[in-house]
Amino acid sequence: MAIGALRSGYVKLLVTSAEKGQLGVSDVDLRALKRKVAEILQQPGADEDKSSCIELLSQLDPENLNEVLVPLLPSMSPALQRQSLEVLLEHPKEADLNKVRMLTSQALQPEVLAVALRYIWLTEPEPDIRQLRPYLQPEVDPIVRATAAALMLRRGSPRQKAEATNNLRLLVTSPQERERVMGCRALGEAVYMQALRLYIPNLLADESLRVRCALLEAIAATHLEEYYPSLLRGLTYQSTREAALRSLVRLENEAIPLLLELALDIHKPDLVRQYAWTGIGRIDTPEALQVLANNLMTSWGTTRSNIGRILLKMPSDRGIEGVLEQVGRAGIELLIDQELMFLGQIYGAMVDMTEELVQGREADLLRRALKDLQGDAIDWCFLLMKFLYPINSVQAAAFNLQSASMMNRARGLEILDNTLDIKSKNAMLTVLAEYSDQEKLEGLSTLVYYQPQGPSDRLRHLLELRHFLPDWPLACCFHCARMARWSLTAEQTLTCLRHPTGFVREAVLAYLKVASPRSLVDLLPMMKNDLNRLVRTQVSSMMQELGVAGVPDQSNSASPSSFPNSPGIAGLELI
Repeated sequence: MAIGALRSGYVKLLVTSAEKGQLGVSDVDLRALKRKVAEILQQPGADEDKSSCIELLSQLDPENLNEVLVPLLPSMSPALQRQSLEVLLEHPKEADLNKVRMLTSQALQPEVLAVALRYIWLTEPEPDIRQLRPYLQPEVDPIVRATAAALMLRRGSPRQKAEATNNLRLLVTSPQERERVMGCRALGEAVYMQALRLYIPNLLADESLRVRCALLEAIAATHLEEYYPSLLRGLTYQSTREAALRSLVRLENEAIPLLLELALDIHKPDLVRQYAWTGIGRIDTPEALQVLANNLMTSWGTTRSNIGRILLKMPSDRGIEGVLEQVGRAGIELLIDQELMFLGQIYGAMVDMTEELVQGREADLLRRALKDLQGDAIDWCFLLMKFLYPINSVQAAAFNLQSASMMNRARGLEILDNTLDIKSKNAMLTVLAEYSDQEKLEGLSTLVYYQPQGPSDRLRHLLELRHFLPDWPLACCFHCARMARWSLTAEQTLTCLRHPTGFVREAVLAYLKVASPRSLVDLLPMMKNDLNRLVRTQVSSMMQELGVAGVPDQSNSASPSSFPNSPGIAGLELI
């Protein structure tokens, strides 16, 4: 047992190292490793460990896997047989055809037989497709039938392709869920769908989630451009999200424009946009890396943070190296300076809108939102540091600075003091130290010019920075202005009334009810079909209260960006 445990730990260590990019062919004696893998595969043991051996070997020497795996196929468990055949298919060898054919003479599980058939008929230079006919019989398992039909459709004569098409038609229209799933998977292996395209709309609406997911992957495998919108729609539903993401990643560079358009659409849910960025990151081509690096420089807030994390997670530091190649060290330092300048604006608001100057629950909510925003900005600065300095050093500094111990926080500052060499180093250390907002503001004087303002002026100044403010602080600005009865500009109000987030529009409407009821009367009919249900309810209530004609149509919602400019809002004033 001790030897088995030691071998298991050794295998897992090798696999983990390979996955992290820390193990290469030059680090391993491949001949000795192959002997070790063959020994482990032949001896009793857990399939999990043996599977790890196959995975490791496939990473280190994929083109010569057959030397170890093919002779051992007959004695493997069905799960290992399937895994081995799948990795062998990536670099098939004609010399191994007879051994794989001999394997099919055994009583194989359907999943294994299907992969073996693919290996034989995709590797054989001049295959006899007629030999696939016995596998098309109704009594044969659906996965084998579907595979045989896909192979016949791929390499058969026109008559054989017609026969295969009819068999796949029977599968995708079958009342049995498993047959429809296997039929959809076979469509993806068939290279093109021919006459079977007309079944796609019904399959996309199939009651079975497994069928819909299998079809999404088939659409990507066969590059059916007319159904790419279905892949994007798949990202919007939790049930199909992972399948749609895998399918889009499979399209590689072809999917980048589609994913980028979705990721930049501010009217889409944040989670869907995040998955779109994730998809671009998983495509992991030079073109995808360039898109991410460019948008790292031009985006803001949550989007920028998501892109940064995706780049940092790319294996072998490809994301870090790609960003430094695209924007350079100066570009990363510019992003850090921008965040410090934004922090200066937040500190200015905290200093000019203290609890002594502005009281009330709404003002407290705004101050709390700005406080949270400080934490987000500092987190983003640490994320950016990881592009310039060893990640372990940055993480150690961040960990210590989050401690309740004064000694640990001092240690975190010391780590940064000895690590950072950027121009804004002193400003960064001041922001992270235990200083008051006023002192931190003074420490940022080289980046931000601060001039004291009255609370209402400072709030209006914050709204001038609305493109940099997240949704909740922005909504809090309007709630605070409503509570304090401060006037805001028409541009600020109307722009935020078009904001994609519903609770921001709610806050603006609540402000207008106090600030300019006459303008609100003009605007309410334009918003009665708002996309957000809560906003529509609010509009309906206000229309009834103010005696505005017209009842909101709950069934025909309109985008917040669709209503025209209102002449009545040009001169908003408190009344």
